[in-house]
Amino acid sequence: MQANVYVDGFNLYYSALRRRFPDCKWLDVRRLAEMLFPQDEIRHVVYFSARVIARSDDPQEATRQQMYFRALAARDVEIVLGQFRSAARWMRRSEPCPRGEDCPVSAENIRVVVTEEKGSDVNLASRLLIDAFRRDCEMAIVLTNDTDLVEPIRVARDELGLRLALLTPSENPARSLRGTVDVLKKLRHGSLQASQLPDLLRDERGEIHRPRAWRAA
Repeated sequence: MQANVYVDGFNLYYSALRRRFPDCKWLDVRRLAEMLFPQDEIRHVVYFSARVIARSDDPQEATRQQMYFRALAARDVEIVLGQFRSAARWMRRSEPCPRGEDCPVSAENIRVVVTEEKGSDVNLASRLLIDAFRRDCEMAIVLTNDTDLVEPIRVARDELGLRLALLTPSENPARSLRGTVDVLKKLRHGSLQASQLPDLLRDERGEIHRPRAWRAA
């Protein structure tokens, strides 16, 4: 089948790459899809994410991400960006002050820094449904474990006739997502390791190097 791939970038990163498979962050998502679906023709691969905001504890985070975006584009992966927001907010404590600590009785709320990614799920859902309406592919491969995408995936399959494959980055795929697809595959360390980008690529801007922090020890 002719297949398009829709990648929820933040869900992939936080569900699989950040802690479970940190040696696989330099991931070639096109190669991964080709490996896991060898009988199908992988056409368009779209990666949905947002530009992160550099933090004082990791000032190179945004630079690494931009290098990765360039590497994906060099592998004919389309990047679609939402927004990334960071703000300080007052929030209620989940637990009372620990014993032995000098906490004011009135200190029910604490001020925390909240970071949010906005728009990627809407962008992915919109693109999936537009491609389904246009008959741009016969099968959609969606890499996510975000239950906000249950309804657009259901519509693409049940109302618009697409075959749906879920490629889940989670060890425990959401039950509601499992019930809306024809094929379910989990990301495994071996397939991620075998789908790494080359350490050096090139585009019209010059060389693209794998970030030092993402290189194998």
